[in-house]
Amino acid sequence: MLLLRVGSAWVVVLLSLFLGSYAPQAQGQSCLQGFAGVWKTQHGSMTLTVKGNEVSGTYGGSRTVSGTVVGGVFTGTWRHANGRWSRICFIHDGNGKFAGNYGEKDAALSSNWWGQCSGSLPGSGGGA
Repeated sequence: MLLLRVGSAWVVVLLSLFLGSYAPQAQGQSCLQGFAGVWKTQHGSMTLTVKGNEVSGTYGGSRTVSGTVVGGVFTGTWRHANGRWSRICFIHDGNGKFAGNYGEKDAALSSNWWGQCSGSLPGSGGGA
């Protein structure tokens, strides 16, 4: 039982260190360090803007994404013009890539969504 408690404590410590290493994305950073920028994903090109901790953008044509970022974790929703939507959760690796999941409407987030930084937005500095 003690080993289980000690193991759980280490998981919390390691997770805190991992998430604590991410600061909110500062002006001048590209998607190499945070979520703002142009991403190449398996669902098409995605362009994200970040203001404070609010994220918004488009992908695959006219589809939209929006939500919030805390540390290196972006949670929110995607929406299609036809009314389809889903919750999303992306985790940035700090090196220009993210991995995450989505699920149709309120279903479990069981489908994978990944992306790689492919460029900065004008005025955001940096680049891929």
